[in-house]
Amino acid sequence: MATTKLALEWKQKSAGSLRGILDDVNRWDLAPYPPLIDKELDRIDLVLTAATATGTPDTQPILVGIVGIALVQMSRHQVEGYLSMVAVRPDHRHEGIGTALIRGVIQALIQTKPPQHDSKEPALSCPVEMHRLRLHTIRSGTTTLSSATTTHVDTVTWYSRLGFQVRRVIPKYYRFSPADEGVEMVLDSTISRKRDRLQ
Repeated sequence: MATTKLALEWKQKSAGSLRGILDDVNRWDLAPYPPLIDKELDRIDLVLTAATATGTPDTQPILVGIVGIALVQMSRHQVEGYLSMVAVRPDHRHEGIGTALIRGVIQALIQTKPPQHDSKEPALSCPVEMHRLRLHTIRSGTTTLSSATTTHVDTVTWYSRLGFQVRRVIPKYYRFSPADEGVEMVLDSTISRKRDRLQ
């Protein structure tokens, strides 16, 4: 499959409302996760969007992926980025868009250098310095939603390959699928710098 040419862009709540973008994404098929509720959407302070290049100057790029981040003050000088939403448009999945977005977010960790390898991902300038990234994801690869069962990507392995570490496993974390365990994963700037030195 051909690699999708992407344009990644940071957007802040303070620079304009993010709600229109988030509401549009919330209408995508986000399985195995349900759409976010209003309270969850309102907590998102920062997004990294991925849009496809259309090839013609008079055509608007198409939004194909997004990471929504809630900023949490860890201490007086340290900020955590909690990944509230990681979504790729269903008809553009398995094109490397999610990986490009997460790598773009990892670049935002304070003192983390942009990738030096030959990559089509641009070096991004994030408007906020983050010292740690944190998220929750489903442990298993099969989730039951109401009467339907859906098989999804092993996200724990996927995030681990991108540098995240498992912090803890939480039984019955997800209300929409109580049989599945939630996994809390973190990546801080120290871990990210160590990975840079090893590459």
